[in-house]
Amino acid sequence: MPSRVYAVLLEEPSPESFDRLRKTYADNFYEMTPTSGLVRTDALTKTIAEKAGIRGEEQQTTSGVVFRLNKAYSGFADGALWEWLRQAEED
Repeated sequence: MPSRVYAVLLEEPSPESFDRLRKTYADNFYEMTPTSGLVRTDALTKTIAEKAGIRGEEQQTTSGVVFRLNKAYSGFADGALWEWLRQAEED
């Protein structure tokens, strides 16, 4: 079963939040910008938000949201992003 892809959007850059996601999800985390990243997992949005420190007991001063993507995306970006998304669909 392919992993789901989630977008993590922060109001302001938070290296700590993305470090936590990188540590938790390793190669399944893709940082697009200092305030946006993608996560491949079968976890719930709540779990991802807690790991990022944007909600729950580990909440930091970071504000942000987590959205589940529905395999519909379009745009112009680095080729590595499209490869990363393709891997999510193949997993």
